[in-house]
Amino acid sequence: MVLFMEPNVKVACCRGNDRIHNLRSALAHLEQPFAEVNNYILVKPNFLSIRNKEASTNIMTLETILQFIRERYSGEIVLAEGAHCANEWFQSAEIKRLQLTYRLKCFCIDTDETRWQERNLEATDETVRISQTVADSDFRISLAIPKTHMNSGLSLSLKNMMGTVHPEDRGLFHGFTRDTLGQSKRKIHEQDSRIGEWFAKLVSLRNVAASRLSKVKPDDEVLQAMRLLNRNFSKLGSIVPPHLSIIDGFEAMEGDGPWHGGIIPFHTCIASAHYLAADLTAASLMGFKSDFLFYQQYLDMPLRQFNLRNIQLLGNMTWDNAYRFKIPSNLKTYEHSFYLS
Repeated sequence: MVLFMEPNVKVACCRGNDRIHNLRSALAHLEQPFAEVNNYILVKPNFLSIRNKEASTNIMTLETILQFIRERYSGEIVLAEGAHCANEWFQSAEIKRLQLTYRLKCFCIDTDETRWQERNLEATDETVRISQTVADSDFRISLAIPKTHMNSGLSLSLKNMMGTVHPEDRGLFHGFTRDTLGQSKRKIHEQDSRIGEWFAKLVSLRNVAASRLSKVKPDDEVLQAMRLLNRNFSKLGSIVPPHLSIIDGFEAMEGDGPWHGGIIPFHTCIASAHYLAADLTAASLMGFKSDFLFYQQYLDMPLRQFNLRNIQLLGNMTWDNAYRFKIPSNLKTYEHSFYLS
């Protein structure tokens, strides 16, 4: 991976009323992205829900990416997802068609993975397992959706890689221990039988995480829990960093994402070979200061000092084209701290 030391990191950003035109226009700015792939290309979508498809990667977007890859690369493509509904997606007629058309291998991280690499979380002294199949790919594509997120603030290309973590370990990124995570899962399963959706309901995790830090005001507990989560998942940037980040924001989510936020017509697509540059660009065009991309402050130097002045914006967008996404309701106290204006 290239460390963000170049003075002008390129980010393609295209806005318009046609999703596929936006995506193709952004991809056209990339410079031979698959020239050095020797193993396989891995595409990590955001298949959050089979029921709420607006909160998940758009099938037309996925197919356009696969077309783009196949025009330049004839080797193996792995579509890998770790969401609880990944197998439902993979059994759908839409994905089966893509499998046949693009010679695609579908890989459910939750059920198909047998090889895991262990890593320690600095903030909580817990050990987590990361998919070896994802780590072994020499070209990873994060296909994300721009969302505000009640637990992390923002969900963009690096946050999308959380799905590469063992399903039993994802809660550990939020500050749970294995004991407290097991207790919470049992309680929520008693109330809701839909496997996997317990995770979206763990808003109470902020209190668990905050108790590991200090006694603070309730609003500060929310913010500190978010910082803890971001500190932990920032490490994915050195373990399974995306080599290509594509943030398809034709529709985006504001407010109480990643499940229950409002869908808005953002009509924007962002693509870059640098995940941090893509995420900073998305955050800015969503109307937020770079401070709201919490994970950046936990990256190694010089990534921590990387900013919008280091980005060369390509396409038909300028920094003045920013929207103003609604912030998650549990961050209302800090609303004016994180907006650009």
